[in-house]
Amino acid sequence: MGDVLTLDLEHKAARVRQFLAAAVREHARVVYANSLGSEAMVLTDIIASHLPEIEIFSIDTGRLPEQTHDLLARLEERYGYAFGSCTRTPSSCRASPAHRA
Repeated sequence: MGDVLTLDLEHKAARVRQFLAAAVREHARVVYANSLGSEAMVLTDIIASHLPEIEIFSIDTGRLPEQTHDLLARLEERYGYAFGSCTRTPSSCRASPAHRA
């Protein structure tokens, strides 16, 4: 049963990679707004591992718990990538300083 689930999951991940790759080909710039939830971690891994030209950022409400900041730091360490961020004002948004593309 585990092999079937793993194969099904890999097929789903492959479809997501194909979809994202098509978006990159079609648009000059693709940016992913990462909510840092469990589904977002799956997309983060796919993007960071297979489509580094997609920029990733997160919205900082100014009220995020320390654990969220720790998670961002762990993600940046794991993928070698500094995520962009936005706070409550649009002028505060910053692109990833070390964009991978």
